[in-house]
Amino acid sequence: MSTFGLINSQIINNKIEFNEALDERAQNLKQIQSKIELLLNPTENDSKELLEKMNKLRLCAMKDIVNDGKYLIDYRECYDEIIRITQKVLKTEWERVKKGI
Repeated sequence: MSTFGLINSQIINNKIEFNEALDERAQNLKQIQSKIELLLNPTENDSKELLEKMNKLRLCAMKDIVNDGKYLIDYRECYDEIIRITQKVLKTEWERVKKGI
């Protein structure tokens, strides 16, 4: 096999490995998102907003992989929003528990 053929073969193998890693990360993120989604009340506005931000975070994370960190700022912004909304949801649930609702 020629040098060009070996280089081309290596490029193809690297691309396949990268795509497999990307698929695995996407599956892990979706699995975590689905578990959280099952614990939320889809009729409450805060839960709807949290689901929307989680989806955006997952998409931002995938862009971060694909574009070698180009969207890292968006990722952090998404993460901060998810933390803020999650704290709000947890506080609301805690208040319900204390009231016995």
